[in-house]
Amino acid sequence: MKSILFVLPSLCPGGAERVFATLLNHFPHDRYQLHLALVYKSVDRFYEIPAHVKVYELSVSRVVLAAMPLLRLVWRIEPVAIFSALGHLNMLVIALKWLYPHHPGVFAYEGSTVSRNIAAEPHSLVMGIFYRFLYPRATRVICLCRAMLDDLQKHFAVPRQKMVVIYNPLDSEKIRQKAVQDGNPFEKAGPGPHIVCVGRLDPAKGYDEVLKALKGWTDRYPDLQLWLVGDGPLRQALAEQAGELDVAQHLNFVGFQRNPFRWVSHADLFLLASRYEGLPNALMEAIVLECPVWVKKHPGGAGEILAITGLGDRATPCLDLEQRLFEKPGRECAAKAEKVFQARAVVEQYLQLIETGSCG
Repeated sequence: MKSILFVLPSLCPGGAERVFATLLNHFPHDRYQLHLALVYKSVDRFYEIPAHVKVYELSVSRVVLAAMPLLRLVWRIEPVAIFSALGHLNMLVIALKWLYPHHPGVFAYEGSTVSRNIAAEPHSLVMGIFYRFLYPRATRVICLCRAMLDDLQKHFAVPRQKMVVIYNPLDSEKIRQKAVQDGNPFEKAGPGPHIVCVGRLDPAKGYDEVLKALKGWTDRYPDLQLWLVGDGPLRQALAEQAGELDVAQHLNFVGFQRNPFRWVSHADLFLLASRYEGLPNALMEAIVLECPVWVKKHPGGAGEILAITGLGDRATPCLDLEQRLFEKPGRECAAKAEKVFQARAVVEQYLQLIETGSCG
C-alpha cells in the first residue's frame, strides 16, 4: 500500500493535534499505510492514535533539529503525501521538499490567522518573509476558513490557487458518547448559571476581557460560575486578575481535560471570546452537543461556523451577557454542523488532495 505521513510537534493538547488525531482515526487504512512523526519526545500522548498507525518520535528539542531525522524517515517509508501542521514545522517540511524521494505532495495545515498569530512574536518580520517565500512552494496550503485564506493572500502573497479551504473534521458520535461519561461536573457547584470556556490560557483567547466582564455578570446572576477548561502560560496572571477584580469566587480553573465534552454538555452556556481564531473546534463541538453558544466577534472562522449552523445571532460585538443567550438552540443547528463538518466528508476532501492536488 502507498504510505501517507503526518507530521506534528507532539500530541500535547492543541487544536491541530486533535484534528490530525481525528483524521488518522478516519483515514482508510485499507487503502493507505498511515504514519505519524512527532518532533518532540512525547511524555504523555493526549490524543488517541489507532493501533494501525505507525508512530515515530524524532526526539529532538527544536523543530529545526528535526531536518535530518525527518529526511531519513521520508526516504525510508517513501510517502505519496506529507501533511504537517503549525507554522514553524510547515516551513521545515516545505523547505526540505526538493530532497524527498519520488516528489510526494506536501500539504501544510495552517491552524490560525497567520498575520494576527505572528504579530506579537519578536521576529515577526523574519517569520513573514519565510511565509512569503515558503508557503507558495507547498503543493497546497490547507486553510480552515475563507478568512484565513484571504489573510494569507493579503499579507503574505500566497497565490489563491495554492490554497484550499477544508474545515476541521468532527466526530460527532464519539463526542456524544464521551459527553455522557463521568457525570455532571457541576452537580455540587451551586445553581449557576455555569459558563464554560474551552482552550489554552494564552492572550489570543481573550480571557482577560472575560474576567473584566465577569463582575457585571455576577451583579445580575449572583451564583454564576465561570469555568476555564484548559491550561497555559496565563493561568497565574488570570488568577491574580480575578483577585484584583474581586471575582475569584466565581472563577474555576480545571486544567486540560481528556473529556472536555461533559463540561460543555452540562453547561448553561459555552463562551468563545478569542481575539482571533482559525476554525475553533470547541465551538463546533458545543453546537453538536446542543449547548447554547456565545461568540464575541473576532477574525477567523467562528463566524462561518455560526452562519452554517443558523446561529449568527449568537455573535456579539462585546461581552454583555443577555438572557436570550441561555436559550438552547434547536436540534437542527447540530444537524447542520454534523452535515458540513462530519469527519468522513472531510477525509474525502483530504483524499482528493492526495489524488489530484485539489479538493474539487
